[in-house]
Parts: sequence; C-alpha cells; structure tokens
Amino acid sequence: MTQTQILVAGKDAINNILLAQAINQNKNRNAVVADSAEMAIEKFHLSKYDVVVISNDMNEEEVQKLKMIFLLQDKDTIIVEAEEVAEINSKITRAISLYNNLHKNYNLNDNAFAGMHYSE
Repeated sequence: MTQTQILVAGKDAINNILLAQAINQNKNRNAVVADSAEMAIEKFHLSKYDVVVISNDMNEEEVQKLKMIFLLQDKDTIIVEAEEVAEINSKITRAISLYNNLHKNYNLNDNAFAGMHYSE
C-alpha cells in the first residue's frame, strides 16, 4: 500500500510541525510542511499531494488563493482546513472517505441479449 502524501501549509512553524507529527503517526500517511502560502504553492508544483491541510493561522485571502491554485492544478486534491492538532487525523480520514464515496466507479453490465435463447 502506498502512503497518502499530505502537504501541511501554515504560517506557524511549530503548529505545522505538530500537525505533521500527528499526521505521521499513521504509517500510511506522509506529511510535508510548508511555512508560507508561497512555499506551499512551490512544493505543490514539485510533487503530487493527495491531501492539503491548511492551518487556521492563514488568513481568508491566502486560504482562498491556495484552494484555487491547488484545485486548478489537480481537481482531485482533497483540501482540509485544520483547527485542532488532536483531531487532524480523523478530519483527514473523513475527507478521504467523503471524496471516495463521491467518486465511486460503477460498472454496469448492459447485455440486451442476456437470458435470450437462440435455437434453429
């Protein structure tokens, strides 16, 4: 199983480290930290991230800017706004689950001849 790649973006370096440490407690996740909106955009351009966690210390303008840029670059990016370090893993899990439920692939087997018997 591959790890879920997560970018943590925020201004407070200590809070970012705490978020990343909490996220990395789950062995299936790998968090990378960006200490500014510009650094987050640069890291997002250089690597593929499944989830972006935006810390609550970013102002509304920066949050909207990041969301717009990330979703324009990759519409499948899951964006989570972080409020509490203690709840970040459950919030990420819920966001991934919601995304997966909304993007389920369905296979339909449409066979108009099923059940028909042909004999000469």
